Amino acid sequence: MAEFLGQFDWVLFFIALGFMAFDILSGFMAAVINHEVSSTAMRVGILHKSVLVLVIIFAMLCQLAAQRLGLPAGFDALYPAACLLIVTMEIVSVLENIEKTGAIDGDKLDHLFGNLDKGGEDGRDERGN
Repeated sequence: MAEFLGQFDWVLFFIALGFMAFDILSGFMAAVINHEVSSTAMRVGILHKSVLVLVIIFAMLCQLAAQRLGLPAGFDALYPAACLLIVTMEIVSVLENIEKTGAIDGDKLDHLFGNLDKGGEDGRDERGN
């Protein structure tokens, strides 16, 4: 068990947990400001975060299984990739929560991240890409 636990960069795990906690906090603050606090919404949010922790653990187990089965070294990226995916999702969620508080104008966020937009109705941007 110590061999299993010792092969992972636990800092990544705690970074992902930190972003999840920040999302919970910013979501709760947005709900308080907008008078939308709901115990049901909080339970659902906590369950979603629990699933994300399970995703990280699942990635760890898949990576370990791949190592034991002698699969290519690319599988060593499963755990960091899962953490990166979750951190990225949480960053977007925190920005959405901040927008809901009114602290940042949503139009400014849209302008800042406009290049991430899918474009027009046909999915193409103004350059036709």
